[in-house]
Amino acid sequence: MESLARPFAKHASYVLAAYVQAMNDPLCVVYAGTRKELYPGLFALCEMLSDHDREAMVLSALDGGGKATMKTLWNDYKKQKYVGQG
Repeated sequence: MESLARPFAKHASYVLAAYVQAMNDPLCVVYAGTRKELYPGLFALCEMLSDHDREAMVLSALDGGGKATMKTLWNDYKKQKYVGQG
């Protein structure tokens, strides 16, 4: 994954924005089990984002519902990132 992280990092915000928009689409149904399976990949994308890229994505590409969904995803990412570190 490390070898692909740098080249893919510039696209990570677009992939996350597409995921967030899909989650907020009322016609898109993603079951909890499926979301749970997607989390490792989504967290890897979050890891690739710089703070500047994340803020730019939230401000320019997401509406109110998207911002809330992204905030939830980011909080889940932060929780799992710091597990076991003291």
